[in-house]
Amino acid sequence: MLRKLTAGMFAVALIFLVLGCSGDKTSAKKEDSKKGDDAKKADDTKKGEEAGGGEAEALTKETVKWMNDLTEALEGVKDKASAEKAKTRLEELADKGKDIKERSKKLANLTKEQQEALKKKFEAEVTQATTKMQAAMGKLAGNPEAMKVLDPVFKKLQ
Repeated sequence: MLRKLTAGMFAVALIFLVLGCSGDKTSAKKEDSKKGDDAKKADDTKKGEEAGGGEAEALTKETVKWMNDLTEALEGVKDKASAEKAKTRLEELADKGKDIKERSKKLANLTKEQQEALKKKFEAEVTQATTKMQAAMGKLAGNPEAMKVLDPVFKKLQ
């Protein structure tokens, strides 16, 4: 089960990395309705990419922070008692992860250029956070009592 969770968390991290911005231009079109067609298209594209890019970066940063918070909580689990203590925090983080995942679905309209730019900018951070998270989960896997306590939380994270 821990392998599924680790693979799932890695997949989520990669999804967040790739689903970074929408390029949504609808709000920019309203502001520019009086401009010429060519100028309007150029302005709409630029404004949409700037807004989407900022949203994409913010979501990616939030995802990395979430992964690091999750890792920190997992690293604090040493036995059954510490698992009980960490359970509430891990449940909060599981809920936050679901929220992040839902918000990322709204940012699914990426060009290849946007995907590559986002990947280039955040790949090292996501990889580092994922590696630390996997190590923390690996250590936790060797503690069956703690795993039993945290099993419902891990099911929520999948």
